[in-house]
This record gives sequence, structure tokens and C-alpha cells, in this order.
Amino acid sequence: MKYAKNEKAQKIKLNFFKNKNIKAFAAAFLQKFSNYINWIRRKFKGNWLRIFSIFMFIFIAINVFLNRHYLTPDQVVTFFKDKLVSLGDGEGFPRAIYGEKVSSQNFQLLDKDIVFVSDTNVTCYSKRSKEIFNRQHNLLNPILKTNKNKALLYDLYGTKFEIACKSKTLYKSTAEEGILSAAIAENGTYGIVTKANGYFSQMSIFKRLSADKIYEYFFSDTYISDLDISPNGRKFCAVGLSSQNGCMYSNLFIFDCDDENPKFKIQFKDSMIFKICYLSSDYVAVLGDNIFSVVNVKDGQAKDYNFENKALTAFEINKDDYNVLSLSNSDDGNSCKIIVFDRKGSILGNFKTDIKIKSISYKNRRIAALSYDDIYVYNKKGKLIKTLKCDQNTKVIKFFASKKLYSLGSSNIQKISF
Repeated sequence: MKYAKNEKAQKIKLNFFKNKNIKAFAAAFLQKFSNYINWIRRKFKGNWLRIFSIFMFIFIAINVFLNRHYLTPDQVVTFFKDKLVSLGDGEGFPRAIYGEKVSSQNFQLLDKDIVFVSDTNVTCYSKRSKEIFNRQHNLLNPILKTNKNKALLYDLYGTKFEIACKSKTLYKSTAEEGILSAAIAENGTYGIVTKANGYFSQMSIFKRLSADKIYEYFFSDTYISDLDISPNGRKFCAVGLSSQNGCMYSNLFIFDCDDENPKFKIQFKDSMIFKICYLSSDYVAVLGDNIFSVVNVKDGQAKDYNFENKALTAFEINKDDYNVLSLSNSDDGNSCKIIVFDRKGSILGNFKTDIKIKSISYKNRRIAALSYDDIYVYNKKGKLIKTLKCDQNTKVIKFFASKKLYSLGSSNIQKISF
């Protein structure tokens, strides 16, 4: 049966290349391409250096345009300063945690270095274990969010917040009311959601590293719990809880800075959404207790994946790579299923395991799953590549390179290579 299946596939391939229409199209395409190359050669009289220079100029111009929000003078200076302070070696891993505890959400990447917030300190170590910075804070409920080379630290339900990079603290301020959520874009535009008199929540978006407000919206029926901003700082999304006719809803709002009102609102019935993230300027990832969804912000269409009574045990929503979830059929979290999604919400791979997963990370087609004092590394099809040992009290792992991870324990940070 297997032979017959392969033989059939081979016939399909042969028929594909024998198809007259495809053969004619390929011949016409090659002729057009050859004519274009000959035109370039005649135009520049065989001067391939000039041709190469033109193509390089076009390539550089396109990249400059796509990354123009990084190229302001102060951002360029900050980039080089960050690289400079990251140079050099430290004492080697493991490195100590300052303070008593670090929550899982406060263990983040800042470029390829690790930054984390304890109950008393905010600390950054380079991948070569150098202590880039370590400073105390006085926040009661610190929450850390990072985006590329910037970190936003705020006091949940308090009023203080600050924005920093590796080389310095860029901006500090206080909100007028208690902060419910905050976010920072790649270009430095930041937003704060606070309590508001007469409303459930108030969203304020500010110009990069300043107190200049560029957008404001008051929510009359939704208690906002999370916020994110697109890479160019022009679009925003917010999510929170509301009730209607005795039913609970999570409301997702999509905004554009050119429109006074939300572009659209999506409701998730009987779902508690706790995480949203701009995967790109056009797609937003939405994660709740029983659903994962990717929303196209152009038309509001959502691609949903329902957990169907499975329990979410671990996840990673990844702006730079694919997204990965771990779901369990049992209440104790054992025998987890791993699902990998692309940036548009399509499933790229899913497979079952016989392990209990409490943290998961994805990079370059590799999945690292933490189970007690073992880290299992799979490819996206579920083939086990490697089993690594770690401390028994490890609670979070994060890829920062194809074969390198950071791990968070109860008292230290480790680097694991394979």
C-alpha cells in the first residue's frame, strides 16, 4: 500500500511537469526574464558593478523605509550605546536574583539579553553573563513589558511607570489614576490604561518618551486588563471584561490613531482573555483561558482555536517567531498536547506528549518544553531532538538563540546550551 501511494505521488509529479500549459508558462517566463537581463546588460554596457550598486541601493532604501521608526537620531545613538554596554564578560552563569521572588511574566528578553523584575530590583544580564544594570524599585506590584530593545515597567494599580533601555532609563512619570495595563511599541510610542471617574477604564496613548498625548478613549462598559501597540505606534488594541444579560464577555477593541472611535469590537463569550499581542501591524494574537485567536485588524476577521475543555498549561506569544501552546486533557496537567501557530493563526504542527509542561518556548523550528527538572526539545513535527537537565525549581525557560535558553529558578538565572 505504501509503494502504491508513492508511485501515485510520482505520477502526479511527472504529470505536473508534462502539463503543456505549465511548460508553456515556464518557457514564456524564462524568455521574459532573459530579455530583461539582456536589456540591463545593454543599458549598462555590461557594467555589473554598476548594476550591483543599483540593486544594493534599492535593497537599502527598502530596508530604511520599513525600519524608518528606528532611525531617528536619538534611537540610533541609543542603539550604539546599548551595544557598547553589552560588551564584555561577566562572572558566568548562574547569576543571582536580587530580591525574594520573580514572577513568570516578569522574566523577559531585551534583545538577546535577559531582563527581569523581582519584588525589589530590576536587573539585566547579557548573554555573556555581564550585569548590564541592576537597580532597586519601590513598586508594590511591578509588571514588566519589553519590545525589542525597550522595557516598560509599571506599578499595577499604582501610578508610577518608567521606560528604559540597556544603557539608561529613558523616561519616568506618574499616571493620574491607578494603572490597569500599559504597553510600549517598537518605535517608543507608549500607552497607559487607568481607572477613570464615571467610566470603567481610560486609555491614553503618548508620543515617544514624552507626556504629549496623541490618543485618548474612555470605556463605558469594559474593565480593560491588557493593551498593546503596533510596531509603528499607529494602531492599538485593548481587551477587558464586561457582562451582558448575565453572560460574561471579553471585549477586544481595535483602534487606529486616525479614527476617533474603535475600528471594530470583537466579543468572546464566556472567555477570559488575559493576553493580546501585535504579531505585526496587521495581526493581533488573542489568548484566553479557553481560546487562542489571531485577528486581522484590517477586516476584523478572526481565526479561532478553541481548547474544548482542555487546560492551558504553558504558552509563548512570539512577535519574532511562531506561537506555541501546551494543552492538557487532565486536571493535573499531564500528557500535554503542543500546538504551533503561524502569525496568521494557522496550525503549523501539533503533537502529543506524555509529560507535564509548565513552561514552553519556540525558536527557529525548535520547541523547548520544561517538565520538572528536564527540558525536552522537539521539532515542530514532534520529534524529540534533545533532553536537557536543569534545576528542579526552574519555573520559566526562554530561547534567545537556536540552541541556547535562559531559565529562571527560585534564586538564580541559568543559561543552558545544547
